[in-house]
Amino acid sequence: MTMRERGTIVGEPGPVPMSSATAHHEAGHAIACEHFGLSWVIHGPSDDDNFMSRTELHNVGTTAPGFDLESVAFIAMAGWAAESRFVGSWKDPYVREGAAHDFVMLENLAEERRELITEQAKSLVASEWHRVQEIAAEVLAKFG
Repeated sequence: MTMRERGTIVGEPGPVPMSSATAHHEAGHAIACEHFGLSWVIHGPSDDDNFMSRTELHNVGTTAPGFDLESVAFIAMAGWAAESRFVGSWKDPYVREGAAHDFVMLENLAEERRELITEQAKSLVASEWHRVQEIAAEVLAKFG
């Protein structure tokens, strides 16, 4: 399956080039969407309301059984995990700040589930790192 069958990158370059870290962050969300059989759309940083970029998930058929709030949090945390892996630190405060919205999704879960979901997102990113890099490269070719 090709990238274009699973997702789309839309928009125009913004006022500043997208960073490699941000491209990897959005690619992390994308591969997590694919994990659940969802397509994705990465929007470029083309206006003041969307300065950093964002990834939307799209249901292209029947959602995987059991897709729930934990699944959404997993997709959110995969962006943080990919960016953290790219910068080489799980504790980088800049990455954590940039992923603040993603952590809000995680905080909606019961406390005992948060670490598990985070570790699962890190594991997916590690196992699909080549795919993360492939998507990030295409994002950077358009917005970098």
